[in-house]
Amino acid sequence: MNPENVEATDGNAAAQALSSKDYGSTRDVASTTSPQDKAKDSRGGLRFSRSSGSRVVSHDSISSLSKLGAKKGPVTDSDESFKARCLSELDPSRPMSERISAAEQLCPQIQNRSADAIQTLWTVAEDLTADDAPLEARKIGFALLRASAPESGLSELRQKHFSMIITRVNSAYTSLQILALSTLTNEGQDTSPFEQELVHFLNPFLENLFWAATDARERRAEDVKDREAATSDQSPQNKPTQGKSHPSKGMIGEVKGLRDTFYFLTNIVTQRPNAFNGENLDSLIQRLTMIARKTTSKKDMHGVTKVFRAITGYATLPSSNLESCVNMLCTIFGLADIKFEEEIWLCFRNLLSSPDAGQAIGILVNIPIKDVQGGSDAKKSNTTVRGALLVIQKIAEDQGLAILLDRDIELLSTHLSEITKYPIEMHFEAVKTVNTLFGCHSSSFNIDSWLDLTVKIVEEGSGWDIYWHVLTHLPAHLSRRSLFAPHVRQLQTLQNILITQLDKSSFRKPHQHLPTTPGDVALCLYNILTVLVAYNELFSRRELDNSVRVFSMGINKWDKAGRCCIHALALCCHEIPSVIDRHIFAIIQKMSQKITHAGLAIDILEFLLGLVRLPDAYSSATAKLPQAHSGGHEEDGSFYKTIFGICTKYIQSAREQRSERASIPSARSSLRNHRQSGVSAAAMQASEANSLAEEVSEDLSEYVHTIAYHVIIFWFLAIDVRQRSQHVGWISKELALKEKAGKDLPDIELLDEQSQVILDMMHRTAFSDLGETEPAVAFKDPSRTPIKKTWLTGMSVVTLEILAGLNTGQFTKRQASGTTHALYYHTTNALPEHHIRDRNSTAELSIQELVDVYPNHMFLQLASTIAPSPIPLQPVVLPDDEFAQRALRNFDRIDTVDGHKAGVIYVAQGQKTEVEVLANNHGSKIYESFLSGLGTSVKLEGAKFNTQGLDRESGIDGTHTYAWRDRVAEIVFHVATMMPTDLTSDPHCDSKKRHIGNDRVNIIFNDSGEPFAFNTIASDFNEINIVVTPHDQVACQTSTGMDAESIAARADFTSPLKSARTGYYKVEMLRAPEFPYLSPASSPKIVCAEVLPGFVRQLTLNASVFCQVWSEVRGQGKFTSSWRARLQEINRLRARYGNTHSSANVSYPMPNTASTYVDGDDWKGKVTMGGLAELNQLLMSLDFTRWT
Repeated sequence: MNPENVEATDGNAAAQALSSKDYGSTRDVASTTSPQDKAKDSRGGLRFSRSSGSRVVSHDSISSLSKLGAKKGPVTDSDESFKARCLSELDPSRPMSERISAAEQLCPQIQNRSADAIQTLWTVAEDLTADDAPLEARKIGFALLRASAPESGLSELRQKHFSMIITRVNSAYTSLQILALSTLTNEGQDTSPFEQELVHFLNPFLENLFWAATDARERRAEDVKDREAATSDQSPQNKPTQGKSHPSKGMIGEVKGLRDTFYFLTNIVTQRPNAFNGENLDSLIQRLTMIARKTTSKKDMHGVTKVFRAITGYATLPSSNLESCVNMLCTIFGLADIKFEEEIWLCFRNLLSSPDAGQAIGILVNIPIKDVQGGSDAKKSNTTVRGALLVIQKIAEDQGLAILLDRDIELLSTHLSEITKYPIEMHFEAVKTVNTLFGCHSSSFNIDSWLDLTVKIVEEGSGWDIYWHVLTHLPAHLSRRSLFAPHVRQLQTLQNILITQLDKSSFRKPHQHLPTTPGDVALCLYNILTVLVAYNELFSRRELDNSVRVFSMGINKWDKAGRCCIHALALCCHEIPSVIDRHIFAIIQKMSQKITHAGLAIDILEFLLGLVRLPDAYSSATAKLPQAHSGGHEEDGSFYKTIFGICTKYIQSAREQRSERASIPSARSSLRNHRQSGVSAAAMQASEANSLAEEVSEDLSEYVHTIAYHVIIFWFLAIDVRQRSQHVGWISKELALKEKAGKDLPDIELLDEQSQVILDMMHRTAFSDLGETEPAVAFKDPSRTPIKKTWLTGMSVVTLEILAGLNTGQFTKRQASGTTHALYYHTTNALPEHHIRDRNSTAELSIQELVDVYPNHMFLQLASTIAPSPIPLQPVVLPDDEFAQRALRNFDRIDTVDGHKAGVIYVAQGQKTEVEVLANNHGSKIYESFLSGLGTSVKLEGAKFNTQGLDRESGIDGTHTYAWRDRVAEIVFHVATMMPTDLTSDPHCDSKKRHIGNDRVNIIFNDSGEPFAFNTIASDFNEINIVVTPHDQVACQTSTGMDAESIAARADFTSPLKSARTGYYKVEMLRAPEFPYLSPASSPKIVCAEVLPGFVRQLTLNASVFCQVWSEVRGQGKFTSSWRARLQEINRLRARYGNTHSSANVSYPMPNTASTYVDGDDWKGKVTMGGLAELNQLLMSLDFTRWT
């Protein structure tokens, strides 16, 4: 133990804190001690004389003497002159009052005097310290002793001074004795030649001083009580003036002496640990434990603790005293509102680090196992038990000491779970101790007893502190799935209790004076129910149905629990899709009722985005229903319409927020100006702090706007192709943006870019489910040059190609949402014999050179008639110039899906540093299996897709990686273990870091056995880490008898079979400090191996989209979806070549009307999106399903 850890007192400093110069009128009355005082003195050891009557002497009355003893004045004369003054002025024949006055003047002059001068002083001053000397004389005598103690270099002189100091003294002035001893021994460092005498003196001195301090406290209390009673009887005019000094104020002299004695003993044991040994140490410990047991003062207990801390840290505690010591420390630790808990804990740490640690643990554990006493000692006993429980909690939480509890865990957990044997005031600590032990020592825990106790508390409520403690800690405990899975009965009981309480709101409600609300309690219950999803195979279908029903109900019933319920349902979509399927329509209806709750927008939309990729979770809602008249079947479109309605409402809300922000100067722009203009850092930080909430709100609003469009796209593509067209008109109508045209004018309907690409997507897919196409092989032959022509028509670019000698052409239509390739065939009849030969078909031309059909003809057949066409609608032939060709090349390079990237990092056992982690070139079997489910292994060399920066030529980034793609998105994983590792040439793994370090989202497969630190991979772009941790592998090995490799072999992530659900994993999303909480994994979720890759992949895609939006809104980059980028290229071509400035006045049929506008009538339209729309009829103009 480090000596610096033991607090020592500075006697000089303590003395200098005194201020008054009033010595008081008390006197030494040893000869007149009352019989009661003598009875108290008979408690053993030395007796103190004390002041007469009931007066309590404050330590303020001896302050001037302390100052005199501590003050070091300048030497004004020689030793000879000093000795002459002493012999003359302190001569015993002089009047005592003159000697006292002279001593006060000489006291500051003692510093640096020779031993001879000091001896001369005491030849005439020794009687001032005698037991029978007047009190005033003894006080100045102690001041002289303290002043001369540092100059007592000779052993004989030190012994003499010591003998004078330890003479009997009035108990109120014992502080002077201790300060003098502290000075004489240099704070306990030098106790020669009187060490054993000092030890023999201090033991009884401590006990008697404690009783004297106890008496003084009692007299002070009586004095105050009498004075208050007397004051209450006085008339107002006779009451003491406010602010006047009060004789009972200040620290009692005996109490100060006792405090200084504790400090002095601490210094002695620390500096001279062998001074107290054998019987002396045993006697000291007995007296300390007696004081701790008898005192009511926490300051006394603090002093006892300080001495015990020194004993346990420096001396050797006798085994015979161990039990009393442990009990005493537990009693102090069990008191409420003490301020020195850490010092007591250090005493226990010292004991538990000693050879007697095992015996100390046995004593400690035995305290709460014994029956709690009743009767007069019950309070003390209960305090001791409470202290023992608190100590056990701290031991269990200490990694270095926790192992000491291993052998007693089962006994403790069994006994403490039976809380009814304890007084009700101890129930909370008993439950808290059990929970702590379980969290640290679950392998040897009596889980049956603990679960029975926990279920009972959840059901019946118990005390509020216990109930709340259990609710808040139970989810983390239940996540240890392998430990609880065998306990089916308790888990089923717990689930039924939770469902009933949430269904009927019958759980315990908090008191009104508490900050906790019923919504907080409901949230805790939902958190517990969410963890139980991982045990779904233990529950019946009815129980699972009830769980999903209660989650669905919670979306609307409890505001604070809405997010938790949606996240739980998202997990259920993966874990129990068939159960979700039976409730999905009701769930969507509940969500549609919460669209006005902005705080749930992201959670609802991410749920819908994850659901659409899990068709088994919504198949019943989209089942084909029989048609009433035709006998056929059709889908019920109300399910899809509800989803589209949710999305369009969020889009409209986001547009409104964007419009409001546009009308107000941006706080973020202001901040950027501050940064650029060099405003002080403090001012800038203040501005940033004030606008942080506004910035986050803007980021989330933009994210809501983005993913709402994503949801529409995915769900439109999820509709059966035969039914998609039914939804086009409604979606188009809801996406239209209304813009004010002016007073008394109808609103103008517009479509923003994102809505235009949605309409384009529906145009491509409403009647087709073919997916992507590619050019015909013949038209990719570099040896043949086709005749080619390109038109800009509407919001697309059409290219027609013809190869000479073939009656076949290729049709290529470039749209924002994709490119379509098709072949054009002419099925020409054979010519009759009498048909004359065409004059162009001359013998001189070979068949390969003949061109019977030109691109222009193909275009006219496909897209035009002789009916007049308004100029703005007429297709525009793109010239074969550099601008047009470059624009087409740029367009073709833009992918038809949104590209995403994410790092995948494996952390092996015990790894903590960046280099250790990145240097891994392989992982465990369960990691490799997880990778195979995350995507498809693809070859990098010659890859035709966007590898997100991975090399496709030289193999410097490895030969393969994993990737995943659907019709809208593609994600490429930067897998660190698949990249080459060469620590000789690249010791910092920079070749891997240049990819991983630039990924905003990383997947961490944490096999280290320790929590993953967010900044392990240091990077400015490190924003979201999705941490996957194999859950309870050690516990699995214990409970199943399988080793880690066997467990890994059974965790098949690619198998759809139920038997694959053998491994469970904790998934948690860690985020940068400025990021908001996102996704179902913002709080840890337990996921089975079967669904883990899909669950993690969905989290990764959502996180990547958010990071893209976040970076754009924060001015850190530009995020444009691939479809919008393609649309922008088309708009650039139209801006350069389109007929957008010509007027139109043509026939335009209107639906559901008997008449039409004819050429020459007063008709007005607007050129928009490469076409014409009559005013107020944009939506009808856009709905292509009306005429298809």
